[in-house]
Amino acid sequence: YDECQRKYGNANAWRYCTDVFDYLTLSAIIDGTVLCVHGGLSPDVRTIDQIRLIERNCEIPHEGPFCDLMWSDPEDI
Repeated sequence: YDECQRKYGNANAWRYCTDVFDYLTLSAIIDGTVLCVHGGLSPDVRTIDQIRLIERNCEIPHEGPFCDLMWSDPEDI
């Protein structure tokens, strides 16, 4: 934010970039065998189709499958 303010005189570039994040994919499948997500698995998601149905064009919620896929960290059991 601050860098955009200094370079461009306003925060528009920063705002546009953060808006794009709301449309990026939640997951990727590599070679049909490897599921990649930023955070981790969600106990509420059992199938790839359930991930496909998650509404993506919004900010990340604080709980639920979308949040889990983005921010779940491994835990010791």
